[in-house]
Amino acid sequence: MTNPVFTSEPIGSLVRGSADNTSPFPLLSSATPGGLIPPSNGSWSAGTIFIDPLGVLATSSDGNDGRTRATALRTWRQYIQLLGTLTPYLQVNTTVTFLSSPNPANPDPVVCTPIVGPAQYVLQGDTPTLVNTIVLAAVTAKNRAAGTNSALQANLGASGAVGQLLINTTRGNSVAWVEKSLGGNVFQLSQPMTPQTPAAGFVNPPTEVDTWANGDSVQLTQPIAINLSVFRPTLQEFSTVLQPNYPALFQCNVADPNLFGSPCFVGQFTLLGQCGFTRFMIYDPSTETLNFNCLCQAGQVVLGGGVEFLGGGISGVGAGGVNILCGGVIIDADYIVGAPMTLSGSSIGNVAVAATIGTLFLDANLTIESGTVQLSLADYNVGVLYGSAGHNVFLLGNSRLANVTGHTFVQAFTAPALVAPGIVLNGNSTASSHTGASPDVLNSGISTTPAHLDSAAGVAGFGGTAFVLGGASVSNVA
Repeated sequence: MTNPVFTSEPIGSLVRGSADNTSPFPLLSSATPGGLIPPSNGSWSAGTIFIDPLGVLATSSDGNDGRTRATALRTWRQYIQLLGTLTPYLQVNTTVTFLSSPNPANPDPVVCTPIVGPAQYVLQGDTPTLVNTIVLAAVTAKNRAAGTNSALQANLGASGAVGQLLINTTRGNSVAWVEKSLGGNVFQLSQPMTPQTPAAGFVNPPTEVDTWANGDSVQLTQPIAINLSVFRPTLQEFSTVLQPNYPALFQCNVADPNLFGSPCFVGQFTLLGQCGFTRFMIYDPSTETLNFNCLCQAGQVVLGGGVEFLGGGISGVGAGGVNILCGGVIIDADYIVGAPMTLSGSSIGNVAVAATIGTLFLDANLTIESGTVQLSLADYNVGVLYGSAGHNVFLLGNSRLANVTGHTFVQAFTAPALVAPGIVLNGNSTASSHTGASPDVLNSGISTTPAHLDSAAGVAGFGGTAFVLGGASVSNVA
C-alpha cells in the first residue's frame, strides 16, 4: 500500500491517502477549521454529482468536477475535498449518483453529513444493473386468509437470486424484492409496490400492487452498491408543511465491501426508498425516519422511536437474528419478518409504546419484550398478522398486545401458529380471563386461540382480554 500523503485542508474534509487514490483509509487533516462559507469552486451549488468508483466510464477521474456523467469523479473522498468540509450547507436541490459499486482495492467509505434545507438532498445508485428479463411463472398470490397464508411467490428461473430488485414492466414498473429462496428456482417476494422517487417521499407513500401474475414481464436487477457508513444529513428547515424534502437514500444497496461487519448509522428526518441493506443498519433515536420498500439482509437496530417501515422486510439471509426495534416504530404494508424480531418499549427516550403494526407476514418469530404494541389499521387500513407455519408472537414480562383494528381476533390473527396453539404469553399459549362480575370470576388455563379471545369471558373464553397474573396480556382494548 502506498504511504499516505498529507495535505493542508480544512478540518472535516477527507483527504486522499495517496496521489493515486490507492489507500483504502480516508484521513482527517489537521489544518485550520472551515466555516459555512462555500468554496469558490461552486461545489455547494452544483445540483448534480456523479461518482464512478469502478471507472466504468473511461472519462471518470478525480481530476473532474463530477457534475455530469462524462465528468464523473472516481471517489467520494475527492467530492468531499471539493466541498471543503463534511458538513457543507446545501441550499439547492442536490443529487449525488453512484454510477458503479465500490472498488475492492479502494473501498472509499461514504460519510454523508451535509446540512440541507429548504432544498432536498438525494444520495442514490444509478439505474440498477439488469441481470435478466424473464416471464413470471408458478405465481402464488399473497393470501392473508387463515389456513391459506402465503406471501407472494414466483419462479424466476436460474438467474433469480435473493437480494435482487424486481421491476414488473407489465404492472406499471411496480417493484418487489427477492426475499427468500424456496428451492427449484421458486422465490418468496416482498409486497410489490408502486415505483418511488425521492420527491414523492413523505406526502405519497408507495401503494401496494396485488396484480402480479403468470406471464408478466419482469426485469431482474441488481442495485448499485454504496459503501455507506453514515447517512446523517441535517435538515435545516422544511420546504412545506408536509415536509417532502427529507434527505433521501434511494435505489441502492448499502454494502460493506470488506465484510468487516461495520454498521451504517442513519439519522433522523430521512427517507430510505427502494434500498437493499447488506450492511448492518443502526437507526438513531428519531423523530421521523421513513423506510419505504427496503430489504434488510444484515440485521438492524432502532435505538428509539419514529422509524416507519412500509413494505419490504428483513430476510433471514445473513441477518444473524439481530433485529431489535425500540420505542415507537411503525411497521406495515405486508412487511416480511424473515428474521427473529424483537420489539421493545425500552429505548433511549424510554418510550412505553414499543410499536404500531399494521399488516405483517411472520416468517420468523416476533417477540414483544416490553411496553405496548398496537395492532392497528395503520397506513394501509388492513391490520392482520399472517405468516408461514410455526412462527408465533411471544409476549414477555408485562408487555401487552392491543388489537385496536376493530377486527375480531379471528380476523386479525390468521398466522397458523396464532390460530393454534395461540399467541404465547410468558412462555405458554394459555392464560386467564375474568368475568368482571361482582363477585368477579377468574378462569385460568384457557388456550389463547383467536376463537377463545373473541368468546365471552368464562371457562372457554376471554371476552377480548387474556392475561397472565402479574405478566403479559393481549386485549382488544388499547
